[in-house]
Amino acid sequence: MKKKLFISTLAIVLILSMSIAMFAGCNGNAPEFGEQTLGTTKPTNVETSATLTEGMSAFEMLEVGIENFYDADYVASFYNGSVKTKVIGMTITQLVESLKIRKGKGDIEGNNANGASYFADSRSYSSVAKLYEQMIITPDDIRYINATKSGTKYDKKTGTWSIKEWNAEQTGYVDVLDFADEKQNNPTILWMYNLKEDYVIPAGKELPVKKNAMSETTAVEKKDGYYTFTISFDPTETTKDYIGTMKQQLEVNAGMGVDGLTFEELKLQVELWDNGMFKRLFITESYFMKMAGIINSSITLYSDTQFTYEEVDGYKYDENVATFGKI
Repeated sequence: MKKKLFISTLAIVLILSMSIAMFAGCNGNAPEFGEQTLGTTKPTNVETSATLTEGMSAFEMLEVGIENFYDADYVASFYNGSVKTKVIGMTITQLVESLKIRKGKGDIEGNNANGASYFADSRSYSSVAKLYEQMIITPDDIRYINATKSGTKYDKKTGTWSIKEWNAEQTGYVDVLDFADEKQNNPTILWMYNLKEDYVIPAGKELPVKKNAMSETTAVEKKDGYYTFTISFDPTETTKDYIGTMKQQLEVNAGMGVDGLTFEELKLQVELWDNGMFKRLFITESYFMKMAGIINSSITLYSDTQFTYEEVDGYKYDENVATFGKI
């Protein structure tokens, strides 16, 4: 069996951008993502397999959310990310978006053992890099298509995408792991991190890699209908299973060696409905890298993921599948 290969959205951003321009430094603080727009009310159509109880630690609550995510019969999530970099003296903001829809129970191992159907896309835009790709995964078939860079259009005023030209559709994958092996991406999983309670950095402790930075782990706070907490994780331990894959992909796509690729920070700010379902996730992911004597800096990706567990407008499986290669 092929090893699961997970690559972060941040790596995809860098792969795209470095194919065109060289990064020189990092700029900007966490963006303001605004009010929640997807899944704004507690889901009542779900039967949870894991239950929250009083006195649970933040990590135990996170585990409940993960189990219920994979056990849900239907889930759609929308990811919105942003990273700012300086390229030849100019500050460039890279927008990253991703929609994932799963119909059927998930598989935490990433090989679709429960026979669910998935639709996923990934979109990225800046003045130097563009990406739009779509994936459909069913028990019987896997399909992939991506748009040409020249045919990918994004309207910053309206936030809408339009595709005028697609590359040829790709099929013939043996299974999901075969697809993940080729694309360095597995859209069936929640994330690529290896999260364990031993890797949680307690509040007040300095981050093990990022100097003069402290853990932001907090106690669980109960809100109106949901819980919220923040966990800082050891960035080395949580990413050691795939950092080699990320380094290889950066080198192949940038055409030059990467030296000193080191994860510096991984922070999850979690909002969890009181029935144990994910409401919203904010993730901060930073790493330091050197490349060919040109890059010598830390880069940070900030992201917001929102969830719904029912087929609402814009997040219906069949409607999104119908857009495959047609937007």
